[in-house]
Amino acid sequence: ESAQSVTGARVVSVAAREDALRALLIAHIDLESIGRLVAGRDAQTASEHDLAAYRMAFDEFALRVLTRHLSNFRGEKIEVTGADALPEGDLSVRSRIKRDRSAIVSLDWRVRAAGGEFKILDVAVNGLSLVVAYRNEFAALIRKNGGIAGLTVILKERAAAM
Repeated sequence: ESAQSVTGARVVSVAAREDALRALLIAHIDLESIGRLVAGRDAQTASEHDLAAYRMAFDEFALRVLTRHLSNFRGEKIEVTGADALPEGDLSVRSRIKRDRSAIVSLDWRVRAAGGEFKILDVAVNGLSLVVAYRNEFAALIRKNGGIAGLTVILKERAAAM
C-alpha cells in the first residue's frame, strides 16, 4: 500500500518521488542479507575492509536500481494472489501488477520476519529472481576484476551513472 501511494502520487518533482521511494525501500528491504546473498562465496574470503566498502557500494547501487524500476510504475495496483511458508521460516508472497489493458507483471516476494516486521529478501519478476541474476553477474565480475574490491569499484561507477 505504501509503494502504491508513492508510485501513484503526483509528487512535485522526480527527485522528491525518488526520495520517497528510497525511504520506503530502506524501511522494507533487508539490504544486508541481499548483499551477502549476491556476493556469494567470494565474500567469505574478502577482508573486513573490502566487505565494508562492498556493503556501502552495494546498498547505494541496489537502492538506485530499485528506485529507478519502481519509478516506472504509475499507481498500478498490486494484487496479492497467494502466499506459502518456506523451510527457513521465510514466506513466498505471490502477486501481480496489471500494467495496461493486457500486460500483467508477475511478482514473487521472498520475505523474512526480522525484529517484529517482515523484510524483503528477493523479488522475482516474471519468474526471474533478482538475487540469482545479480549473484551470477557479480560472480563473473568478481572473477574478472580481482575480487570483491574490483566489484565494489564497478558498483560505485554504476550507481554514479544512474
